[in-house]
Parts: sequence; structure tokens; C-alpha cells
Amino acid sequence: LKHESAARARRVKLKFFIKRAERQPGRSIAAAMAELEKLSKRLRKAQRAVERRKARVRGWVTQMHRAYAHWLLSEFDTVIYPYFGTQSMVRKSGKLHPAVK
Repeated sequence: LKHESAARARRVKLKFFIKRAERQPGRSIAAAMAELEKLSKRLRKAQRAVERRKARVRGWVTQMHRAYAHWLLSEFDTVIYPYFGTQSMVRKSGKLHPAVK
């Protein structure tokens, strides 16, 4: 599904650049394609940077969670925590998402 939307986005960009190249008589479609490729690389690079930052933050959250749990268990003999009731937060439709096979 993710790949299909990425392919669709590339097709839309390609059509945009071809139309733009057609409006500029001195500019070739090859030049438009080169510009598109350059922008696509920049976009992919930016997306990877965002994913790296998200992973770093997830790591920090996990580290803090584990450090706090370790501290609780090392300081106290008994730890009492409430029932969170997360089951009621989950939507139960009885059917799987159409993308799941």
C-alpha cells in the first residue's frame, strides 16, 4: 500500500514536470526529468532524516521507561499500579483492516 502511494506520487510529479517542460519551449523533457530526480532524492533524504530522528526519540522514551522501572523495582519491595483499562480504548469492529490478509 505504501509503495503504491509512493508510485502514484512519482507519477503525479512526473506529469507536473512534463507539463512544465512543455510550457517552456527552450527546456527539454530530459532536463525536467533530471530536476525531478534531484528533488526526489532530496525528499527521500529528508524522509530518512525524519525517520532517524523518530527512532532516536523512541529510543529515549524506551530508555527512560526502563530506567524508571528499574528504579522502582530497586527502591521498593512492592509496587502497586492501577488498572489502565486499555481494552476499552481499542475499537472492536470484529473485522480486520482490508489491507490485512
